[in-house]
Amino acid sequence: MALGVQSDCKVRLLQRFPSFLFRIGLPQMAVDRAIASAICVRRGA
Repeated sequence: MALGVQSDCKVRLLQRFPSFLFRIGLPQMAVDRAIASAICVRRGA
């Protein structure tokens, strides 16, 4: 929640190298492989 991620947010993976770049709503967030591997996303209905 501190990053603005909520259960109804759209998450899009923009790139995988050299870091993982996600778009969550409007902001973008870059994370390394260790953090990216701990992210779980469930597809909504």
